[in-house]
Amino acid sequence: TGTGSTGGTTATGAGKLPAGWPADAPALQSGAKITYSGAVDPKTKVVGPTVVYTVSGAPATAVTFFKSQFTKQGWTFRGQGNVQGSVQLAATKDTRRVTVTILETRPGVLNVTVGISKQ
Repeated sequence: TGTGSTGGTTATGAGKLPAGWPADAPALQSGAKITYSGAVDPKTKVVGPTVVYTVSGAPATAVTFFKSQFTKQGWTFRGQGNVQGSVQLAATKDTRRVTVTILETRPGVLNVTVGISKQ
Protein backbone atom coordinates (compact mmCIF):
# COMPACT_ATOMS: atom_id res chain seq x y z
CA THR A 1 0.00 0.00 0.00
CA GLY A 2 1.03 3.58 -0.45
CA THR A 3 -0.05 6.95 -1.64
CA GLY A 4 -0.34 7.76 -5.31
CA SER A 5 1.83 10.18 -7.18
CA THR A 6 0.43 13.07 -9.16
CA GLY A 7 0.22 10.68 -12.12
CA GLY A 8 -2.32 8.61 -10.24
CA THR A 9 -0.82 5.24 -11.11
CA THR A 10 -0.43 3.81 -7.62
CA ALA A 11 -3.24 1.62 -6.32
CA THR A 12 -3.65 0.64 -2.70
CA GLY A 13 -5.36 -2.38 -1.23
CA ALA A 14 -5.34 -6.08 -2.02
CA GLY A 15 -6.37 -5.79 -5.68
CA LYS A 16 -4.07 -5.89 -8.67
CA LEU A 17 -4.57 -4.95 -12.31
CA PRO A 18 -5.99 -7.82 -14.37
CA ALA A 19 -3.91 -10.02 -16.67
CA GLY A 20 -3.66 -8.46 -20.10
CA TRP A 21 -4.04 -4.90 -18.83
CA PRO A 22 -2.50 -2.78 -21.61
CA ALA A 23 0.45 -0.51 -20.87
CA ASP A 24 -1.32 2.35 -22.66
CA ALA A 25 -4.52 2.07 -20.58
CA PRO A 26 -5.53 5.18 -18.64
CA ALA A 27 -3.90 5.27 -15.20
CA LEU A 28 -6.00 4.74 -12.10
CA GLN A 29 -6.64 7.70 -9.86
CA SER A 30 -4.34 8.29 -6.92
CA GLY A 31 -5.55 6.40 -3.85
CA ALA A 32 -7.55 3.83 -5.85
CA LYS A 33 -8.56 0.70 -3.94
CA ILE A 34 -9.16 -2.10 -6.45
CA THR A 35 -12.26 -4.16 -5.63
CA TYR A 36 -12.41 -6.23 -8.83
CA SER A 37 -10.10 -7.10 -11.69
CA GLY A 38 -10.74 -9.67 -14.35
CA ALA A 39 -11.26 -10.55 -18.00
CA VAL A 40 -14.93 -9.50 -18.16
CA ASP A 41 -16.83 -6.38 -17.02
CA PRO A 42 -18.92 -7.66 -14.06
CA LYS A 43 -21.90 -5.44 -14.93
CA THR A 44 -22.02 -5.33 -18.73
CA LYS A 45 -20.42 -8.77 -19.36
CA VAL A 46 -18.28 -7.18 -22.10
CA VAL A 47 -15.13 -9.28 -22.58
CA GLY A 48 -11.84 -7.48 -22.01
CA PRO A 49 -9.55 -6.58 -19.11
CA THR A 50 -11.58 -4.68 -16.53
CA VAL A 51 -10.79 -3.07 -13.20
CA VAL A 52 -13.23 -1.69 -10.63
CA TYR A 53 -12.06 0.51 -7.79
CA THR A 54 -13.22 2.93 -5.13
CA VAL A 55 -11.60 6.30 -4.57
CA SER A 56 -12.35 9.53 -2.71
CA GLY A 57 -13.34 12.49 -4.84
CA ALA A 58 -15.98 14.15 -6.97
CA PRO A 59 -17.32 12.86 -10.31
CA ALA A 60 -16.26 16.07 -12.12
CA THR A 61 -12.67 15.65 -10.89
CA ALA A 62 -12.61 12.03 -12.11
CA VAL A 63 -13.96 13.08 -15.53
CA THR A 64 -11.19 15.69 -15.88
CA PHE A 65 -8.58 13.13 -14.78
CA PHE A 66 -9.66 10.51 -17.33
CA LYS A 67 -9.97 12.98 -20.21
CA SER A 68 -6.35 14.02 -19.56
CA GLN A 69 -5.29 10.34 -19.31
CA PHE A 70 -6.91 9.57 -22.68
CA THR A 71 -4.88 12.35 -24.30
CA LYS A 72 -1.67 11.40 -22.48
CA GLN A 73 -1.96 7.74 -23.52
CA GLY A 74 -2.95 8.49 -27.14
CA TRP A 75 -6.65 7.57 -26.97
CA THR A 76 -9.28 9.52 -28.93
CA PHE A 77 -12.10 10.77 -26.67
CA ARG A 78 -15.44 9.69 -28.17
CA GLY A 79 -18.00 11.05 -25.76
CA GLN A 80 -19.54 11.43 -22.36
CA GLY A 81 -22.99 10.50 -21.16
CA ASN A 82 -25.02 10.03 -18.03
CA VAL A 83 -26.57 6.63 -17.42
CA GLN A 84 -28.63 5.80 -14.31
CA GLY A 85 -26.85 8.42 -12.19
CA SER A 86 -23.36 7.54 -13.38
CA VAL A 87 -21.06 9.32 -15.82
CA GLN A 88 -19.76 7.25 -18.73
CA LEU A 89 -16.74 8.16 -20.85
CA ALA A 90 -15.59 6.43 -24.01
CA ALA A 91 -12.38 6.59 -26.02
CA THR A 92 -10.87 4.54 -28.82
CA LYS A 93 -7.39 3.62 -30.02
CA ASP A 94 -6.51 1.27 -32.87
CA THR A 95 -9.05 -1.58 -32.65
CA ARG A 96 -9.79 -1.05 -28.96
CA ARG A 97 -12.32 0.88 -26.92
CA VAL A 98 -11.99 2.00 -23.32
CA THR A 99 -15.11 2.69 -21.29
CA VAL A 100 -15.00 4.42 -17.91
CA THR A 101 -18.04 4.49 -15.62
CA ILE A 102 -17.94 6.82 -12.62
CA LEU A 103 -20.60 6.49 -9.93
CA GLU A 104 -20.74 8.48 -6.71
CA THR A 105 -21.93 5.85 -4.24
CA ARG A 106 -22.07 8.31 -1.36
CA PRO A 107 -20.89 11.92 -1.00
CA GLY A 108 -17.18 12.07 -1.81
CA VAL A 109 -16.82 8.34 -2.61
CA LEU A 110 -16.63 7.09 -6.18
CA ASN A 111 -16.94 3.63 -7.68
CA VAL A 112 -15.02 3.59 -10.97
CA THR A 113 -15.06 0.87 -13.63
CA VAL A 114 -12.48 0.92 -16.44
CA GLY A 115 -12.84 -1.68 -19.20
CA ILE A 116 -10.87 -2.24 -22.39
CA SER A 117 -12.55 -4.14 -25.21
CA LYS A 118 -12.40 -4.69 -28.96
CA GLN A 119 -14.39 -2.15 -30.98
